[in-house]
Amino acid sequence: MTNIKYKIISFVNGSELVKLEQFNNSLSLNKSTGFLIFTPDMPAAVLLNINLYLIRHGETFQNERDRKYGFLGAIDEPINQLNENGTSQAKNSALEMYKVIQNRTDDLKETIPDILKNIGIVTSKRTRTVDTATPFIRLIKEKTGVSLPYTQEKLANEISFGDSENKYIKDLSHDERAGIVNYTKSMVNTRPKNGESYLDLMLRAQELLQILNSRYKGKTVILFGHGAHFGAIRILCGDTSIISDDGLNIKWRDKITPNATPYHLNPMIYR
Repeated sequence: MTNIKYKIISFVNGSELVKLEQFNNSLSLNKSTGFLIFTPDMPAAVLLNINLYLIRHGETFQNERDRKYGFLGAIDEPINQLNENGTSQAKNSALEMYKVIQNRTDDLKETIPDILKNIGIVTSKRTRTVDTATPFIRLIKEKTGVSLPYTQEKLANEISFGDSENKYIKDLSHDERAGIVNYTKSMVNTRPKNGESYLDLMLRAQELLQILNSRYKGKTVILFGHGAHFGAIRILCGDTSIISDDGLNIKWRDKITPNATPYHLNPMIYR
């Protein structure tokens, strides 16, 4: 397991359950199963003071391939770029996000230029997120004449699968394959060789949220990013829609943020 401070709180059916101190004890880990749960009666690990929209990149060439061919993460190769459908999704998400802004003019009686002054656009360092953000930036320029800048953040990059990046599953070693399988089950304490565990990713996502809270306090942030990373953000913000249907564990893989669809996280989320 990564260098996470924890303390034992109980045993469940013989399994050790620990609170994770680096997430303000808001999350507990079943060390036997590798699954996270929300600690009862605790606020979220990160309390937002921003209005946050998450937009996962559009579909990539790798996304459309059968998952038996491997997983894309931190790398930025031709197969990790938007395919035709992903490019179309990015254009549609731009229209959806623009409608959100238009609706705010009705709800808050603000003009669109006033709203745009208080919007920050952030992408990861990966081309697929910039390519998803670009249609929105162009649409804003076309509709309003305003050129919105964007900031790229390394902390917003997708989880790294290390030596397993973009490999065929059949070409992975036994240990590498086991790590990928654990990841697909939403287990968080398995780290691929030269890569990140999900807990590693969550620490990185937590640092990013703290930076965004400080930089954009009281403003709207549109973050263009990645599925696993957005799962970590939703967990940290206490988004209970990410809990498994049986209500027992956090199963972000089953509740992954869809491609190129604005997902709103309200400020000051409590469970």
